Amino acid sequence: MCLLDEFSEKGYLIINLPKSSFINHIINIIKIEKDKLEKIENTDLFHSKLELLQKRINDIGARKYLVSDMKNILLKLFNKNLIAAQNVVYLRGVRPINKQNIKVEYLPMHRENFYCENYIDSQINVHFPILNYNDKTAMKFIDGSHNFPDKNIIFKKEDSNYSGVKRYSKGHKLGLPYNPKIIQNLEDIGKPIRTLCRPGQVMLFSTKLIHGGGFNESNNIRYSLDFGILPIHLINLQKRNHFANYDDNSCHYSMLSIS
Repeated sequence: MCLLDEFSEKGYLIINLPKSSFINHIINIIKIEKDKLEKIENTDLFHSKLELLQKRINDIGARKYLVSDMKNILLKLFNKNLIAAQNVVYLRGVRPINKQNIKVEYLPMHRENFYCENYIDSQINVHFPILNYNDKTAMKFIDGSHNFPDKNIIFKKEDSNYSGVKRYSKGHKLGLPYNPKIIQNLEDIGKPIRTLCRPGQVMLFSTKLIHGGGFNESNNIRYSLDFGILPIHLINLQKRNHFANYDDNSCHYSMLSIS
């Protein structure tokens, strides 16, 4: 089975990154900071410190280098040298569930089109485990759910009182939804399972795959990175303003060469 057929059938792929991958540099950055972050109890302060790390990771060009590390598979999936990649690489830091307010640090089970126009259905999400990523902490997804019809998903829209994330807050800049949509009929779609992706690998998956819910059952913070990639011909359909950017370009995506 070719990669395109496998991706279409499963809705995701897990591949090994090169041993020289830029992800190793990011892992080392997080290792240096993790002990300080473990000691922070206040959620707003934790999000502020995490957002500074996210900015640092973006400022050193993580998006460009990680795309280069994935170039062989991306060329097969997109069949073009140019892509539209999200301008922000999101750093996820999920504290253990035995800590207060932990619900605001992982995304609820969702599809990206819960929060965006339907062009997002053509996006491929890329998800990189960083530290403490295992069968007690990993992101969850529902196998085969990329084929479940949108019209059959029942969800309830909550607000910032529920999520604990205010619009334009540090938590929002980390990619957490301030008005999350909570699926009400998850049992009709399937049973969420933990991804088997581990540090040194990347999971590429359809935005139609129901995913999220990666609450942390360990005793330490779990770290991962995420961003999305669109076919280049859809770049003109993007959101024009995106407050989370770290440069003068306020667009959600920009053109990037794979090679």
